[in-house]
Amino acid sequence: MIKGGKYLVRTTYYYGGYDGGKEPPVFDQIIQGTKWSTVNTTEDYANGMSSYYEIIVASLAKTLSVCLARNVHTTSSPFISALEIEYLGNSVYNSTDFSKYALVTVARDNFGADEEIIGYAN
Repeated sequence: MIKGGKYLVRTTYYYGGYDGGKEPPVFDQIIQGTKWSTVNTTEDYANGMSSYYEIIVASLAKTLSVCLARNVHTTSSPFISALEIEYLGNSVYNSTDFSKYALVTVARDNFGADEEIIGYAN
């Protein structure tokens, strides 16, 4: 990690009934000590899908922490299926002050094209 570097963090959750399929969990995810979002896998699980969350943040140090935490809605253990982190470099999102803000994906769509959605190159 590069202190102050911009990173795309993507978390993926696929609830496969690890606890006997009682109820898909709901819990919080925290990045660098700040609540990022509440993970609710209920609807995606009912449709046989994974839940995805993305955020772009600047690293506060040479490390970047992502934590899962119980909240008042948590009835089973929090889990994570995949954690991906991509360094974005200095040429992307230069107008955002990452010392005060982060960018969170609300939706991803492909407007006007018939091809698949293009992702960040590996």
